[in-house]
Amino acid sequence: MAVQFTGRFIEIVLPRHECYKGIPVRLRRYTVVNRKSGEMVAWIRWYGPWRCWAFLPCEGTVWSADYLADVGRFLGQLASRGAQRKEAVAP
Repeated sequence: MAVQFTGRFIEIVLPRHECYKGIPVRLRRYTVVNRKSGEMVAWIRWYGPWRCWAFLPCEGTVWSADYLADVGRFLGQLASRGAQRKEAVAP
């Protein structure tokens, strides 16, 4: 797995099979992992109907403001990468 973001309590990783160049960015699914236990606690993926990245916590997980702030920072990074890509493609 390729670590994409490391926060205070979580790591957001891109599973190895999602790292291949042939997979479009919007089809990638990031895994949110608890740094202490190593357990998967959520997914982050593109949600087409809303045209943005979405955070999908696993059932039974509890999220504090600190955890959510880490997720929010990563979502902001994903959004800014998309905006940079659009600017590079625009005529």
